[in-house]
Amino acid sequence: MQENDCCFVELNSLAEYDNKIDTIIFDKTGTLTYGKMQIDDYKFANNKDINENIEDFKILQMIESKSNHPIAKSITGDVFNNVNGMENIEFQEIQGMGIIANINENKYFAGNNKILDRLKINNIFEEDANIFSKKGESIVYFGKNDDLIAIFGLRDTIKKEAKQSIQELK
Repeated sequence: MQENDCCFVELNSLAEYDNKIDTIIFDKTGTLTYGKMQIDDYKFANNKDINENIEDFKILQMIESKSNHPIAKSITGDVFNNVNGMENIEFQEIQGMGIIANINENKYFAGNNKILDRLKINNIFEEDANIFSKKGESIVYFGKNDDLIAIFGLRDTIKKEAKQSIQELK
């Protein structure tokens, strides 16, 4: 290998490169972590907690239950795998952005900052998003019509043995 070359190798074949490697990059999901995101932080526009916003949170769970994205599944858990009455609701999943649902003449949306740009939504949670991101959290915005309702920060749990495994590579 030449200087600045990059290659992808299985961990069991690292031995032949051990004196030439100075950097290792991991795909952390499921490798260093458990691959199950959980809500770590959140903030609602009305500054109340999740229990006082449970109806909005249930709508978010219903919307996210229609998505196949792993982050969406972490919001729904197993709660809404088979929701009755959801068949007549119009859903649009936008790859790389999020999901939009029309429910009772209201447009609900959930996703990352790209969906806010697409829908021209003012990000009232920009400061919170920066704080959540600095903590390593993935951001999900949730809103209704032209307004944001909440922001969620999701994080995966690092496997207990990850630190030891990395130390062994050194």
